Amino acid sequence: MGKNTNWVHVESALNEGTVSGYKIAIIETEKIFSKILEEKGFKNSSCSGATAFKRTKRLFKNDRNIEHAFAMYDKILTYPGFNISMEDTKEIIKSFHDGISDLEKLNGNAKGIFGTFKKINRKINSFYDGKIKKWLIIFASFCFIVLFLSKVPIGQTLTSKTVLFVEFITFKIVVPVILVLLAFYVLVAGIKYFRRH
Repeated sequence: MGKNTNWVHVESALNEGTVSGYKIAIIETEKIFSKILEEKGFKNSSCSGATAFKRTKRLFKNDRNIEHAFAMYDKILTYPGFNISMEDTKEIIKSFHDGISDLEKLNGNAKGIFGTFKKINRKINSFYDGKIKKWLIIFASFCFIVLFLSKVPIGQTLTSKTVLFVEFITFKIVVPVILVLLAFYVLVAGIKYFRRH
């Protein structure tokens, strides 16, 4: 964290002692926070730092402070005339900094394959929190439509073809992928177990 050269930009902007400098310092700090969220597997290029943070609020000791920091960051981007004091700026930067400290502790000493596995696991959890509900609704709607069509003469032909397609997707793609992921998980767990004993 201390080696990240972006902190130099934050300090330099703060030392200007101007409102524009304070704003730049906050923007640069948010960039660092978002970058570390991405490095830890909680953020991808399609979502903002604020969105990734909302999905992972439970990981932070002072999540309300970070939420406030993001609200101020958003005001800076949205309202060009928005003024902010040095005291408020330091508080916002401290909130992001504390959040970064929480993120840095997640991996502990895990490196190599174990650090990678933890990162993959967090990405899966992040995907689950962000998208699984939407896909469950889509899947339930799809099942209802298929069942409805199967009872209507006109839809029976379409339904039979759809069932063949679903069987293909399930048994030729989904099941093999699940088996590969399960085998990978068992392999990593086994390596971890034998390294400890």
